[in-house]
Amino acid sequence: MDWTMRILALERVHILRGIALGFFAMAFCPQPLSAQTICGEQHAADPARGRWQLLKAVGDGSDVLRYESPALSCTVPLRGQALSPPQKFPGSENEIVATRDGRVMSLPRHGALFPLPMVKLDGRITALAVSAAGAVEVVAVATQTPENLLMLDGALQLLQRLPLRDRTGKLTSPVCNLLVSPQRQSFVAVFSDMPEMWELSYNPLAPEIGLGMVHDFQYREGHFVPGFLNPLRTALPWNTHAAGLDEGGHMVLLQGPPMSGPGTPLVIHLDVRKPVREDVRPETKPQPCELALNATK
Repeated sequence: MDWTMRILALERVHILRGIALGFFAMAFCPQPLSAQTICGEQHAADPARGRWQLLKAVGDGSDVLRYESPALSCTVPLRGQALSPPQKFPGSENEIVATRDGRVMSLPRHGALFPLPMVKLDGRITALAVSAAGAVEVVAVATQTPENLLMLDGALQLLQRLPLRDRTGKLTSPVCNLLVSPQRQSFVAVFSDMPEMWELSYNPLAPEIGLGMVHDFQYREGHFVPGFLNPLRTALPWNTHAAGLDEGGHMVLLQGPPMSGPGTPLVIHLDVRKPVREDVRPETKPQPCELALNATK
């Protein structure tokens, strides 16, 4: 009995020592704000829709999401850098945010916020775009190492995975820019290391795409793939340095690599997938791709 009491006493000493060390660690080694989600009730009777903001955290360099509504206020850590501020589906209650290390999250604007729906992708994310108003909600996500273009639905379920390779299958490249044409219900992807441009329709009724030599479209003599979320390719004379889309959603302004001074401009009409006259210039300024790609290295 005496030995039993001694063993129990020693166990109590170990337990008390562990508790003391835990309090010491909490007092002198506090966890950063980005390590935990903090919410506070606003005591509002109406659970109105809130809004999400992207904030820069102090300390560990991670970004923080802030949710504000009349009923609730929350600080949500990302534990990494966001690619861009949250992007909203037109007419939807959800927003989408992605981190550079491969995570894509859905952000509801009201109702049950947590846990946030999330998917972890292979590779680092270099570009993100969400569809405009249409029959379906699609999130286009470009990754690097491996180079893929992934299409997710509004619930972050995988719809399509496209390896980023040229028509020959020999060249691969990260995405330079992902553009959205609401008028055409499509994404436009251009590449920094591949002389092609892709248009990908998110309209489920998009016409089929003929691959290779098509002998007769009417009688489908050739190889066809669905037009929904598959690339319609346009060959370019060079790799893309910057790209923009006009307000009408039909013309893409491209710039080639800067050899000596500004890169060569080129305007391609998506209806014909060919350059138009040089004096036709969309008002939208092309956005360079260097910053997004360099941030992932």
